[in-house]
Amino acid sequence: MADLDASKLTNYQLYALIQNLNLDETIRTVATGELDRRKLNETENADLALKHQQRFRVEKGLPLSVNMKLFLLAFPFLISMVSPGKFLAQGQKQKWTDYWKYLAGGYLIWTIGVIVFCKFVLFRYIN
Repeated sequence: MADLDASKLTNYQLYALIQNLNLDETIRTVATGELDRRKLNETENADLALKHQQRFRVEKGLPLSVNMKLFLLAFPFLISMVSPGKFLAQGQKQKWTDYWKYLAGGYLIWTIGVIVFCKFVLFRYIN
C-alpha cells in the first residue's frame, strides 16, 4: 500500500478514508498522516465532519413511505434498479429490504393477474 499517493486526494476524501473502519489500517494511516500534514484549522475540520455526516446519515429503522410501497406494488416494472443501491449506500438497510419485498410483491401480483386474465378472458373462447 506504499504506492498510495494521498497528496492528490481532497481533504474530504482523506477524511472519508479515515472514517471508514473497514479499510486496511495502512491506508487509514497514510490518509491520517496526509491530513495531519495539511494542518487544517478547527473550522475546516468541523466542515469536513459536517459534510461527512450529511452524506452518510444513517436512518436506522425507517421504512419506505406508503406512496413508494403502493407504487412498487402497482407498477414494479417501471422502477429503475438504481434506487435500492442508493438506500444501501446511505446505510438505510430497512428501506433497502422493504424495497425488494414490495418490488417482489408487485411482480407476484402482476403475475397472478396475468394468469387469471389469460385463464378467464383470453382462453375462455378457445375451448
